[in-house]
Amino acid sequence: MRAHSLDLRERIVNYVNKGGTRSKAAEIFGVGLRSVYRFLAAHKKGRLKPKESWGGWRKVDPAKLSEAVKGSPDATLAELGEGLGACAMGVCHALKRLGITRKKKRRSTRRGTSSSAASS
Repeated sequence: MRAHSLDLRERIVNYVNKGGTRSKAAEIFGVGLRSVYRFLAAHKKGRLKPKESWGGWRKVDPAKLSEAVKGSPDATLAELGEGLGACAMGVCHALKRLGITRKKKRRSTRRGTSSSAASS
């Protein structure tokens, strides 16, 4: 999703400052009411301009991830993430985009296998 332009933000702030209501501004300019409130708060702080960069959302390199999975097929998502500099959920989403499924059996002990039923 892209940020709203500086021009749109300025028009919304000017509309409200000239006496328009916040809800009417949201309706006229086609933005959410929360966006109008955020733009007004940002204007008061002098930071109305949108951010230049939103960060590295897709920071897991698909080629490196594929090699890591081939190299250590028993590694957990967290372990793969440590090697790639990403979180476990980032690795999970990247694997999903690549179409790689990783299902593992849980290691658990069975509960309720006591010999109390046999002693009665």
